[in-house]
Amino acid sequence: FGIADPQGAMLYIPAAVLLLITAAALWSPRVVVLLGALSALGYAALLPFQAHAGPVATFTLVALMACVVGLSAVNAQSRRRLEARRRAAEQRAQTLLEASADAVLAVGRNGVVKYVSPSLTRLLGHDAGSLLGRRVADLIPPDRVPFVDDFFTRLAAQPIGGNARTESRVLNTDGEWVH
Repeated sequence: FGIADPQGAMLYIPAAVLLLITAAALWSPRVVVLLGALSALGYAALLPFQAHAGPVATFTLVALMACVVGLSAVNAQSRRRLEARRRAAEQRAQTLLEASADAVLAVGRNGVVKYVSPSLTRLLGHDAGSLLGRRVADLIPPDRVPFVDDFFTRLAAQPIGGNARTESRVLNTDGEWVH
């Protein structure tokens, strides 16, 4: 750029685009449009004097800049909508899990309990928090451990987001195996 553009007027575009892309990832569409408008106005003022661009070239470059601003604002709006939809889906799933009469466990690949639904307390007497971090093998009858290990192996072979269901007897707080 230095040889073809000694005044640095053309470096303004990549800098402004980077600013807008970053703004679209962090802030609302209004902020993106405000920053974009300021950038376009600055560029419109810079071009005729620094780069000696004529009115047609100035208009064309500022119009291209306006397109980048518009696309960045759309990107910011889409990101916000997706984030809101993700939060709503997580809230729905949490509500369903909390209201479920079934005991629901989320177990990591290593067989350690990561989530326990509140219904487990009603069904087995265990405080849900006391089971977090424990291995599932500690909660099921010893004769079921190979079956459950096989189940987890098959589950881990599924694509990300895959799920499966199984049933087993579980030890309650009275020391009884409950189905």
